[in-house]
Amino acid sequence: MRRRRFIPKFIAIILLMSVIAVTYIFFLSVDETTEKRTKKTTEDYTHFVSFCDRNRPNWLSMISSSLTTLDYFQKNLDELVTDAAVGTRIMEAQINILFKTKLKLDVNITQDLRQLQRKSKLIGDTIVQRFYTYTSMQNTSESPDILARMRKNLQWIVSASTWETPDVKQWRTLLEHDADIDTAEDVAMDTDFGKYSDGCIFGTFEHCDIPDYCIEFLWREPHSGYLLTHQILFHYMIVQNNCFSGGKRIFYESQKLVHPKKFLETMCRRVLTEANLIVSLNYPYSHQDLFVEQILVCSLAGFNDFLTRDWTNVILGWSSDDGLLGCYTSQSKKIWKKNNKRRVKRWDHILAVGNVECSVHMGALILGVIGQQLRYFLEICHDS
Repeated sequence: MRRRRFIPKFIAIILLMSVIAVTYIFFLSVDETTEKRTKKTTEDYTHFVSFCDRNRPNWLSMISSSLTTLDYFQKNLDELVTDAAVGTRIMEAQINILFKTKLKLDVNITQDLRQLQRKSKLIGDTIVQRFYTYTSMQNTSESPDILARMRKNLQWIVSASTWETPDVKQWRTLLEHDADIDTAEDVAMDTDFGKYSDGCIFGTFEHCDIPDYCIEFLWREPHSGYLLTHQILFHYMIVQNNCFSGGKRIFYESQKLVHPKKFLETMCRRVLTEANLIVSLNYPYSHQDLFVEQILVCSLAGFNDFLTRDWTNVILGWSSDDGLLGCYTSQSKKIWKKNNKRRVKRWDHILAVGNVECSVHMGALILGVIGQQLRYFLEICHDS
């Protein structure tokens, strides 16, 4: 009996020692894993803070120039065009998204953002109402076709929700440009594409009734220059208006058309190549407006490659002495006109301010870029 009692005790001691050994090894490995994870997290955080420090924008300059431009727009509403509301709506939309993140922002930053949001919305609403009234009048000097196009243009700017992209913290990185393309030396060379691209975009708002020529012209291959930025805007509106779904999606896929989101990535890779070319040419006057459009449309598509501090500072410098955005000196304007004889903007107005001339179109688009930059930096780097 004693021997049979001894055996279970011996086995129990062996099992207990085994459990202790396994437990020791387990916690030792956990400590090593935790140490490695902590080290990696620390490295990631250090890299993240470094990124935020490198890309920290000039906050005061952005806020001051934006408020100056919005105030000038407010005082000169009769001089504005519908494209002015595109910029103010994008500014409004980006701040709307930023407040949805519920970040605990500094009270002064919050006040600045609220002021930009309020002014942008007021100007956007006023422009929409003004042009709606104008296009409804019978005794205007404009042709019925022009009035119809103006009225359709209002669909872009009725609400800021059209421009509330990308979703919270859903920024993507291209990392590399399209190195295989043959980049034309004059990426700003233009053809009479305005009325065609407008008609394609209008279709996305009208039950996604997109004309056939839009498929062939804008959905087969990426273009370049202004046509490319409008091509991106067309696909952006396809996504925003949910035109690639249901029966429409089946039809488009049967035509071997790629998903618009995938095509946006392809096109923005090409835009990144063209933008870098403009940088290498030291931002010639003839390409400055295009450069702003490139940053704007691909940032709306969700690519953060375009929201760099250097590029933002460059376009902030295209301003009057008091900070009004989108300006040229008289000399640079002459150069711009000489190199852009074929570039006729659909809706723009040039404002004379002191010794400079300021484009409503470019100033408004820079406002949109600043809205995206403010949101991107605060959203991504706020915690650091």
